[in-house]
Amino acid sequence: MIDLTIHEEQLKRTVQRANERNIVIPTFVQMKDPALIPGGVKTRLRNVGLWDVDSLNLFRITWKNESVARGGGFGGVNYLELPPALTGVEARVVAPVGKWFPTGSHKVGATFGCLVPRLVTGQFDPTYQKRISGPLLDRIDIHTEVPRVEYDKLTDARLGEKSEDIRARVEKAREVQRQRFAGTSLACNADMGPAEVREYCQIDEAGRSLLKAAMRQLSMSARAFHRVLKLARTIADLAGSEQIETAHLAEAMQYRPRRRD
Repeated sequence: MIDLTIHEEQLKRTVQRANERNIVIPTFVQMKDPALIPGGVKTRLRNVGLWDVDSLNLFRITWKNESVARGGGFGGVNYLELPPALTGVEARVVAPVGKWFPTGSHKVGATFGCLVPRLVTGQFDPTYQKRISGPLLDRIDIHTEVPRVEYDKLTDARLGEKSEDIRARVEKAREVQRQRFAGTSLACNADMGPAEVREYCQIDEAGRSLLKAAMRQLSMSARAFHRVLKLARTIADLAGSEQIETAHLAEAMQYRPRRRD
């Protein structure tokens, strides 16, 4: 059973955050019947593309979403009819088509369906609760965003680094680490504890100043501090450098998660 107990104070904070971020979400009834979607929302959707990260795209998770890449409205059900010659069945076989759902809707829509009852009853507080907790994020070494590849890059005649060259560079770095930890229970930089970090991740004065500033500005924990140094050591190994340079440290810091309110 779904718990629909309303938490008044927390619900007020949820509504306030939604107003601050100009967030509007659909009801389940509106997702079932887009004719019930307010005209103001439909007007705003004219400027929203299917691949835009916008809460308004939640309104488009319906079989009646118009099949255009941007600014689409709603019409009949999108479907595909499979002919008897293909199915071997003398009957109409009709399958709804989700080709024009917003990007990620197979995940976002399911998540939304689970979240919305808690959201509208005040059981979920978006000002406090996050998708992934800070301690868990701290345990992830590399955080990087992978944007959609633009057309110009896909058609660019210039070639990137060959996979064979990348593999050779990685294997060389791994061999350096095997030699570094020979005779110990450690296999690679990621296995280092605080004692090994102090021994193998020495940085110069410029690096210490950079790391000190980053810890203050990024509110880095002790765990994040050690992970940055271990990652910088690996970046230096990939570059064939015995010392961790400031550039290696700066690159490692770029892979820490960005703070979002």
